[in-house]
Amino acid sequence: MEKLSKDVLQKTDELVNIILSSKEYKRYVSIKEQLHNNKELNNKINEIRKLQKHIVKNGLENTDEDKFLQEKIKELENIPIYNEYLNAIDEVNNYLKPLGILQEYFDKLTK
Repeated sequence: MEKLSKDVLQKTDELVNIILSSKEYKRYVSIKEQLHNNKELNNKINEIRKLQKHIVKNGLENTDEDKFLQEKIKELENIPIYNEYLNAIDEVNNYLKPLGILQEYFDKLTK
């Protein structure tokens, strides 16, 4: 059992290293840094998050405030670096999908 655990940990480390060294992950990290360093864009994102929380907390879906929020989100989606960021997240998530399938497999084995 101990050897199996060591083998699983070794293979997990290998998998993590493959992901971390992939061009997709490196692209994600680069774009994330650019996004983080863009104060104007961060302010827009924070404004949208606050407005989303306010709308959900107060049950204001399908109101003028919600329409205003949707307009702000569309403005954000028209910013190229933000779109690149979303695409980079999708690429990294595609790498991670097999891990979710693996977790489901292990869950079946342990039931």
